[in-house]
Amino acid sequence: MFALLGFPHWSKDRKKAIWEDETLNRAIFGIRAPREDRFTAVRGESPAAAVMDSMDTGAGCFIQDILFGHAILQYLDAIRLRIYPEKLRLWSDPKLDPIGRIALGKDYFEYWEFHVAALINFIIVTVTRGDRKAIQQARQSLVGTDVNLIFSTPAKRAAKFKVSGDAAIHEVLDADKDNASSLGFFSQWFNSIDTIFSDLVEVARNSGQFRNFNYFFYKQDNTFRQAMERASKWLGSKVDRELRFPLPSRSTAERGAA
Repeated sequence: MFALLGFPHWSKDRKKAIWEDETLNRAIFGIRAPREDRFTAVRGESPAAAVMDSMDTGAGCFIQDILFGHAILQYLDAIRLRIYPEKLRLWSDPKLDPIGRIALGKDYFEYWEFHVAALINFIIVTVTRGDRKAIQQARQSLVGTDVNLIFSTPAKRAAKFKVSGDAAIHEVLDADKDNASSLGFFSQWFNSIDTIFSDLVEVARNSGQFRNFNYFFYKQDNTFRQAMERASKWLGSKVDRELRFPLPSRSTAERGAA
């Protein structure tokens, strides 16, 4: 929930504080309180306050949020464990190929999951203008509605994705949005968000101030703020939004949810 509220950098170091800090506990579990009461103490610290405005009161909304966040983490885990190694096997030695080296540099996959969840939620809230019904439709378009799949094995979850088999590109997933048996929209969002964090990691490393991935993702809030800024530039362009973060048309989404 920290990630969905816009605090992915708190998701590891401060998760225990939920039980000790009353304000954090209320922000996470005060699901029956009005938004202005539930989030008052943390709102000023969030770089994505609009996501708080999109959250309704009650257990139903809370469960939707938890399942959506968990689905993202589970799919990222399956991609990291099953699909990414398959991508690296396209080269006999990725270190000797310029594209292979870029693919090999995606070792942040072991650390970035809460930032991806936070950024996806921010993007959805932005494009839907916070409309709860539209948010839920967009979420289902990305992660599907099969709860059993979310709690299945990495192999079964990985089967919903297809590796990009082209050694001339570094993108991990083949985003086939027309294949109803795969999570094509999620795949395209994954590739786009991968590009954002790949660029941020490269800038940090070139600056000479990069320490390690744990610090980069969880000891500072600037990483997520920069990711939001980059995503916002694409969202502000009609062409880039449809290319980087596509969603099915409203009518198609409604039929799929029916």
